[in-house]
Amino acid sequence: CSCEENLSENGNPSYDLFEDKDNFPDDVFGYVFGGATHQAMYDAADEVGHVFEDCSLLGSVDLSVSKIVWIDGDCTIPGDVGDQTNPIILIVDGLLKINSNHHVWGLLVTLDEMQLSGGPTIHGSIVTDSDTKLTAGGYTQVYDPKVLDSLTEDSLISELSKINYSWKNYSN
Repeated sequence: CSCEENLSENGNPSYDLFEDKDNFPDDVFGYVFGGATHQAMYDAADEVGHVFEDCSLLGSVDLSVSKIVWIDGDCTIPGDVGDQTNPIILIVDGLLKINSNHHVWGLLVTLDEMQLSGGPTIHGSIVTDSDTKLTAGGYTQVYDPKVLDSLTEDSLISELSKINYSWKNYSN
């Protein structure tokens, strides 16, 4: 990104890292969405017709109506999704797969497993408390403050928390 401040580098943490491991919340989903439950977020997506069984229609979703999309099943991202102005909040209650060199702008939340391969780029954040498999090609995570700021402008997600220093890697 074209950030004015330096982001964290190996051995030199900056404002994009959360380093207070003792005070990080147990319920990350609830924390990210300002205490909202899974059902509340599902209902918000359903209200505007953004609940799908898979991601086959993801490219046709109008993110200017609402950024929240709920997938009630497995999801393989079919291509590039979102942009800086209209990023997506994609909540997947199933296996989330991102293959190829696809770009996704927004917040990805998986309630099950996630698999990344082939070099996709995530412009925004990933929230998961389950297993993530990085296979051939890895992936690129881009901290993009414009994307994250755009996510807080949607009237349906006024509960979205802006979490300073929220980059955290958990390991079992």
